[in-house]
Amino acid sequence: MAANAGLATSLRCGLLWTKVYTHFLRVWWFLWAGIYRIDQHNPGHLHALERHGSHGPGSADRQIDNIEFNVADIARSKAFYGAVFDWAFTDYGPTYTEFSDGRLTGGFTTGEPVRPGGPLVILYADDLADTQRRIEAAGAAISRPVFAFPGGRRFHFTDPDGYELAVWSAP
Repeated sequence: MAANAGLATSLRCGLLWTKVYTHFLRVWWFLWAGIYRIDQHNPGHLHALERHGSHGPGSADRQIDNIEFNVADIARSKAFYGAVFDWAFTDYGPTYTEFSDGRLTGGFTTGEPVRPGGPLVILYADDLADTQRRIEAAGAAISRPVFAFPGGRRFHFTDPDGYELAVWSAP
């Protein structure tokens, strides 16, 4: 009977280790494949990563995708947010820098004047024309018509309370 108890314990331990090892392999693969990242401030946590450049039907349609700050001095903004929040930056010419806080990306631009009221919230849409039609049908005003930029096309609108937002779509 003692031999059977030992065998049962060995089997339970073996199954447990198989589950742990399988979980380890799955997490390692997700990290390697870029599906998850380890939280820098709490290494025990994983976060799903946004898959930029993979927008398509059913992906991030009509969700907040980007936040853009109009700034007077990009270098000053990079120094401030980099020192305070450890944000990473990618420069796209002299008037635009992308930032990443490890979860969300956004941008600093000197292309437009600094405006009170905060940053520009940018949503993504699979179908830009349909989204514009829906916005206008809901009573919002288009404040800047559709225009092209290196990553696609976008337009700006003001919501019923006067907040300006933008919607963009891949080319």
